[in-house]
Amino acid sequence: MDDRIEAGVQQALARVVLQNGSPELHQVLLDEVWRQREGELTTRALAQVREAHQHELRASEEALRDRYARERKALERELEGELDRRWQAEQRRLDEDMGERLARLRTTREGWKARAEAAEAQLVFLLEQLLSEERKRYVADYHVERFDLAGLNAVLAPHGWAIRRAARPSERVVKTMLGPNQVADRHVFWLVRVDPERAPVEDDEEEPEDTPALPPAAS
Repeated sequence: MDDRIEAGVQQALARVVLQNGSPELHQVLLDEVWRQREGELTTRALAQVREAHQHELRASEEALRDRYARERKALERELEGELDRRWQAEQRRLDEDMGERLARLRTTREGWKARAEAAEAQLVFLLEQLLSEERKRYVADYHVERFDLAGLNAVLAPHGWAIRRAARPSERVVKTMLGPNQVADRHVFWLVRVDPERAPVEDDEEEPEDTPALPPAAS
């Protein structure tokens, strides 16, 4: 209680001095107040300065965060645009490269096809000279030892031909491939007309025993 009374008296005295005293007395009073409350006032001032500084720091931090977010979004948009441009450029390059490759492949394929067709036509022509449609021939007389009948018939069928074969009691035998892993001894061979749209029949055809086979064509 005494402390509060003393404080009240001091405050009242200070008001009286401030209202009626001279400037010199005001300064003396201020100096005395400062001397008595220097520590408290310094602590309060430091707290205010610290609080203001922290507020500025928080505001600066928020501003930096906002700036960072804006710059990050702008950079992301720029990177996405650049990636999209590069992807489109690469896609165009790949499309052009693929188009050129396809064109070269088509040209190569057409060349192979033309050469295959020419070789097939030559093979058909040779077989037409080697075999007869009307009579059977011993192809062993042409020094033929093996005959891929299945493969040749696959080539001849689109041209309307098929090769038939038959066995004879003769030493002029030819190892004839009738299919995968299927080899038989046959002697005489001849050509027959077939429908190009239908697969030729591969069975041996019976031939009258008195039908002679033609000898090799004269060279």
